[in-house]
Amino acid sequence: RLQNYPILSSAIRTAAPATQVSGTLHSAPSSAYRIDVYYGLGCDFTATGRGYAGIHLGRGNFQTNALGDLSFNLTVAAAPAVFNLGAISATATSASGDTSEVGNCVLEVPANLPPLVFANGFE
Repeated sequence: RLQNYPILSSAIRTAAPATQVSGTLHSAPSSAYRIDVYYGLGCDFTATGRGYAGIHLGRGNFQTNALGDLSFNLTVAAAPAVFNLGAISATATSASGDTSEVGNCVLEVPANLPPLVFANGFE
């Protein structure tokens, strides 16, 4: 039924270990949606910029506003420790069970990036 997929903007792996995922969804007004988050070793090579649903990390429930928009911040379990930082993607499921395609992928980044030592290269 052409359920829209969420658009992810960031995925930050924390020391917990957990992954904090942020994104948006535009769909039916004033409606409930479940966002499911997935880990992959990379993005889907068959669809440029799209994610790959490798390992399910967790989910959250959200409500769109009167315009059908929602912004979400969701903390889910990180991928098992044996996996490095990866590509995070998500799906959206309506209350009636309609599930979107896997949306875009964003690369995980560590929560505490070290400061740049050589911001302009070697001098």
